[in-house]
Amino acid sequence: MLRAKLLLGFLVIVGFAPELAVAQIVTVGAASTTSDAPIYIADKKGYFRDEGIDVRVTDFRSASDMVAPLGSGQLDAGAGSASAGLYNAFARGIKIKIVADKASSPPGYGGTKVLIRKDHVDSGRYKVPKDLKGMKFAMNAPGVSNTATLYTLLKSAGLSYSDVETVNLPFPEHVVALKNKSVDASVSVEPGPAIAIRNGDAVLLKPDDEILPYH
Repeated sequence: MLRAKLLLGFLVIVGFAPELAVAQIVTVGAASTTSDAPIYIADKKGYFRDEGIDVRVTDFRSASDMVAPLGSGQLDAGAGSASAGLYNAFARGIKIKIVADKASSPPGYGGTKVLIRKDHVDSGRYKVPKDLKGMKFAMNAPGVSNTATLYTLLKSAGLSYSDVETVNLPFPEHVVALKNKSVDASVSVEPGPAIAIRNGDAVLLKPDDEILPYH
């Protein structure tokens, strides 16, 4: 009994001694996009450690894939766009709360880009948005903000979502898929689009601030 009390006393002392304090572990989900940069920068510069927080970042294909681990307590926080999965979680009473805006697309600052393979442009396969019919798009998940972006673009060309094929991949894999020609186009979030364009594998069709301003 005495032993247990002594151990408890030691733990209390550790908890209140700043130089000995154990950092609080916080698990965070991210989708490897430019708007996740503040998380990585803060971690690298030690801002979290200065506040006594040990941030553990896990990469996800989409924020929609973070909903289940957030609801079950496996994740403390998630960074990404709203999705059908998130709204369904709210409707089921799962205790998840939106606490801050992470990114938006005001005119001139679109972070999501619709890309077409450069060889399709060079060959004349793609000239106008109507030519998207029958193409395979790299997306990240169903029912997310990028779904709305592609849907709106297709609708403006007189096409429907069923006129294209979609494959869901993590954003970094969009660059590879465009390069190896396993997809024809993509709806990708920076920095992937800049890399694919710089590598000569893709051409920008439209940024999301032109398709859905302030999205």
